[in-house]
Amino acid sequence: MDNNPQQKDNSNHTGRAQPEETTAPATFFGQRLVPESPKNEHDRYLEEIKLRKLNTFLTAIGAIIGSLSTALALFALLASQDAARSSRIAATEAKRQADAALADQRAWLGLESVELTDANPLWFDSTGSERNWRLRVKYTVRNSGRSPAREFRLDWKAIVRADNESHLKWRPTQDNVCDNVLVLANIGQAAGDRYMILPGATLSQWDIIKIPIKQEAPFSADIVGCITYRTTIDEAPHQSGITFTLSAPGPSSKYDDIFPSIAIGDPKVVPKDKLQISRVFTAGRVD
Repeated sequence: MDNNPQQKDNSNHTGRAQPEETTAPATFFGQRLVPESPKNEHDRYLEEIKLRKLNTFLTAIGAIIGSLSTALALFALLASQDAARSSRIAATEAKRQADAALADQRAWLGLESVELTDANPLWFDSTGSERNWRLRVKYTVRNSGRSPAREFRLDWKAIVRADNESHLKWRPTQDNVCDNVLVLANIGQAAGDRYMILPGATLSQWDIIKIPIKQEAPFSADIVGCITYRTTIDEAPHQSGITFTLSAPGPSSKYDDIFPSIAIGDPKVVPKDKLQISRVFTAGRVD
């Protein structure tokens, strides 16, 4: 019996000594991740340089990866913004086409004529507290659209002009009339006549327009109006502005800014041959 402790057999069957197995050091792109134990001061210095280079290299790789991530995020953001912009453009174009199709098929009401048919169409009304002049006119509106118009109404307002006063500044008054009616129409409190005006048809009616005159002096007037109606293909209220000038007979100034004034006599009734209606047209508000 052999009393010697068992010795490790490092030989093979050929009797040759075999080297002990070793693990290769971990590397990253040729750089050792775990440096060898330095043997002296010089070796430690070299290892520190290697570690610094490795840290710098890894930091650069991290920065590149971060930059790529930022670039990808920016690209994704730009792509998202471009998609949203394209979506908005497509929606805008679709709405434009829908609006154009609606405008092509809807009703369009406008003023065709205003006439003085009574022998004494202008008179002074002293029965009320306001004491205004009254003008009776016959007007005609035409539907030039492609669908019937319904719930038609026409609201008037007179702008009194003193002798030699300009007739050009009528638009703000018309806008005020239209805006007031539109507010009522949007809350269902401006229902007009129950007439149905067919495409190409006209509607004629008589109306009395109040002309507020504070002094008994010669005057002329701009009469502005607002036609409000609905169509049979949408529910929104639509409006057309109208205007005409009431004056004494005779030519206007060169630029249609001054018209002859109406002479007021006694009794306070003005016959038709002492009056003139001119500049009759649909103008201003169009919706």
